[in-house]
Amino acid sequence: HLSASDCFAQALALRPGDRKALTGEARAFFYEERYTDAADAYSRLIESQPDNRGHILAYSVCLTNLAAYDKALPLLYKLNYEQPDDPAANRVMARALTGSGKYDQALKLYEALLDGDRKEDDDLVNCGYCEWFMGRVPEAISHFSAYLDKLYPQARPEEILTHCQEDIIDSERDFILAHGITETEMQLMGDAVFDKALR
Repeated sequence: HLSASDCFAQALALRPGDRKALTGEARAFFYEERYTDAADAYSRLIESQPDNRGHILAYSVCLTNLAAYDKALPLLYKLNYEQPDDPAANRVMARALTGSGKYDQALKLYEALLDGDRKEDDDLVNCGYCEWFMGRVPEAISHFSAYLDKLYPQARPEEILTHCQEDIIDSERDFILAHGITETEMQLMGDAVFDKALR
């Protein structure tokens, strides 16, 4: 059974440098969460189309997911400079800024995203991480709770505890640990979100 990326790799073997096949391969790697391969494919696309905003943004997402924030941020600053109100680019930039410890800049972007009319549920949780890493724990609890309320409007408090553990802590454990949050603090955050759900 061939994956999508395998199919595009075969197409590229027949027609090396074919832009459509390379774009397909890059997207397939991306959706398979093979970010190193996707980044490589997008960087080749950018060589031939240096002004393609979609490719630059996708490449920046790959770099951010690989924690290569120093490589992603210059590209994201450029995208932001060209289109300051593009929520897609600002979302990635906020995450990369959070990743690289530039919390104040990241928080400004998250606040703007959450005030905007194109906000997404993930903005709540990502803003929460940024605040948590800054030591703004009550604000982080509040954003995490709001996020879980959106995802699970009918959940009982004990289910909220499980969802918090799975959706907020376990899914981003490496990211959280990289920012100096301990296992104990993760436990306390879960308890705090649970307590808020009880009220």
